[in-house]
Amino acid sequence: ITGRKALAVALTLSGVALVALASDPSVRLSGGAIAWGLVAGVAYASYYLFGKRYFERYPAPTVFLYALPLGALALAPLVRWSATTPADWLVILWLAGPPTYLAYLVYSIGLRRVEAGRAATVATLEPVVAALLAYAMWGEALGAWGYAGAALVLAGVLLTTRKRGGRDEVESYSGSAK
Repeated sequence: ITGRKALAVALTLSGVALVALASDPSVRLSGGAIAWGLVAGVAYASYYLFGKRYFERYPAPTVFLYALPLGALALAPLVRWSATTPADWLVILWLAGPPTYLAYLVYSIGLRRVEAGRAATVATLEPVVAALLAYAMWGEALGAWGYAGAALVLAGVLLTTRKRGGRDEVESYSGSAK
């Protein structure tokens, strides 16, 4: 990891933390929340690392045909199925389709063309976009710390995507600069 990438990661992680913590003053950190957050982070990071390997070998639809149901099975014991209504099942099926399957499919296309570290850093725009949508749709404002966090995320993303020396710093699969 280069110094530039380390700075981008530090900026985006700090920014995401500020956006998340600044959104609701009643939110309290607990050991369980931190542990589940770390589990989610490891799972999400594994998508970039394993995805890069498997997307080179297999078409993305095939990878997701196996990966998404396996992920759902792993989470199934954590769900209270007794309260699931037919309307709930329709929502579950909808969420399994366009918002999940298609989003990952499109993202995997991008991951084929971009180095995993850069893709992961750019993906940290997600909480910033979510905060902006929450403001636009429900009037939920972040507050000063949240906006400062959003600015840090944007700075980290810009650091990874800007051109250096007139050339883009996209790295190939072997790690050499193009």
